[in-house]
Amino acid sequence: MERKNKELFTIFDAQKAISPTAFTTMLKPADSTCNLDCSYCYYLDKAIQYAGRQAVMNDELLEQYIKQYIEANDVDEVTFCWHGGEPTLLGVDYFRKAVKLEKKYAAGKKIFNTIQTNGTRIDEKWCDFFVENSFLVGSDRPLAGQRSGSAHSG
Repeated sequence: MERKNKELFTIFDAQKAISPTAFTTMLKPADSTCNLDCSYCYYLDKAIQYAGRQAVMNDELLEQYIKQYIEANDVDEVTFCWHGGEPTLLGVDYFRKAVKLEKKYAAGKKIFNTIQTNGTRIDEKWCDFFVENSFLVGSDRPLAGQRSGSAHSG
């Protein structure tokens, strides 16, 4: 690890040199908001705690989160795991903004994205976005054009 003009090299610096900080979080930008009412879902019960109000990650918090998450991971590759409720309810433009911010703060790191979706809102625009930005897409049900059981998802 390069000391970068530090006057004091601490035990924390030594730990970083041996094993850099790396972690993954599940990001829920749409809170528990969902367009389905699946019996197995434990997120829908969370809406009751907010008296029907759904928290959505606003632009300012989105930017702060992306910047700090990338900075906090001291590794060359960082993965964003978008989850929900149903994250696609925020619209493809929300995720375009997120990817733009990831690129802004990447600082040479390779950024990966995964998204867990029920797939009901996936259309050609979403598919194009996922392909253009190399998203790994997981679903608990078959996505459009996919035969049930033809590929593992979820």
